Amino acid sequence: MTNSHLFPRRSLARVAVLAALLVIAGALGGRLVSTRVRETSAAGPYRPAVRDAAERLLESRLGIAGFGGTPVCGTEYLGAEPPRGERRRMFVRVRCVELCARGSVIATGSAVATAAALTLVRSEHGWHPVGFEAPTDANYAHDVRAIFPPFIRQRLVSSGQDAEIEERIRVRAAERFPGRRLDLAGGRCG
Repeated sequence: MTNSHLFPRRSLARVAVLAALLVIAGALGGRLVSTRVRETSAAGPYRPAVRDAAERLLESRLGIAGFGGTPVCGTEYLGAEPPRGERRRMFVRVRCVELCARGSVIATGSAVATAAALTLVRSEHGWHPVGFEAPTDANYAHDVRAIFPPFIRQRLVSSGQDAEIEERIRVRAAERFPGRRLDLAGGRCG
């Protein structure tokens, strides 16, 4: 006795085709997911020249100099969207600190910390940041949803590489104030 009345041959063929399609979709989906993870998890397009240019851009437009000092920004790379033609968006956590020279010490003043979506354009020399969007205090949660894609929002919650950002601030401070010691904990501007 067979169970052919429960599973007619036509139904078995449909199940086989559906199973094959699921296997193919799973393979493609896994490839697409792994490509996105690879694209966003490695620093890929956030090479040192792009990082330096991005930090200078953020210093000029986001940094605060409430005590007459010099704003210096450090960033942590969170990921990037694939290029769309000659443009792409790259996402970073950023902290900008005002630095003031006080003798042999560099003191700190005003500071700001946020996330930013950098807009980059491609030229014959590579990618260059030309602008950015950052959430405002007034509408922070709404702005985060509007500016950042879901895979970056997840990283904003789980991210916290303050040591990486502090090291970038130390490097940029040494470039701006050679021979002086940066005091991120004690010395204050003003």
